Amino acid sequence: MRSPAVLALMLLLLAGAAQAQDPCFSDTDWQALQRSTAADGEARPVLLYVWSPRMVLSAQHAAEVRQVAAGLGVDWLPVHDGRVPAGEIREAVQTLDVADRQALAQSQPLCARELIDADAWRHFPTAWLVQQGRADTRPLVSAMPPVYWRLGLQERLLPVTATQNREQHSP
Repeated sequence: MRSPAVLALMLLLLAGAAQAQDPCFSDTDWQALQRSTAADGEARPVLLYVWSPRMVLSAQHAAEVRQVAAGLGVDWLPVHDGRVPAGEIREAVQTLDVADRQALAQSQPLCARELIDADAWRHFPTAWLVQQGRADTRPLVSAMPPVYWRLGLQERLLPVTATQNREQHSP
């Protein structure tokens, strides 16, 4: 599994020099993320997870969702509500348990207009599965038990990826 640091570095390289100057997850980053999942047949899907400290369950359940995604061979990329001040984000993360802090450690503010226009801020969490060069048009919305995150992700995984995941996780 790619680590969050490797994924962040990959996005930086794909987005180019403009990314280094832009401290938020921008449209350029969003497009680079989609391209990165189409880079070759070995590219893993990515779950873009949008959270907010003002919807506390989106932060408190981040580690569970990350674990479900990892179990299905899906990489994790957290971003947070870009309207919330950075100090409030830091304070909220400090109140979380270790696993949730780690799950959200690489989070950056969301400023991608395409995602905002697609109602990324409708409710938290909102998450898109990105695979084979595109995002699923049906985001997963709301805090829910891990079993429902698993079902939602399995439903969205493309057949080739779903078959590979079943083979990797079968007894």
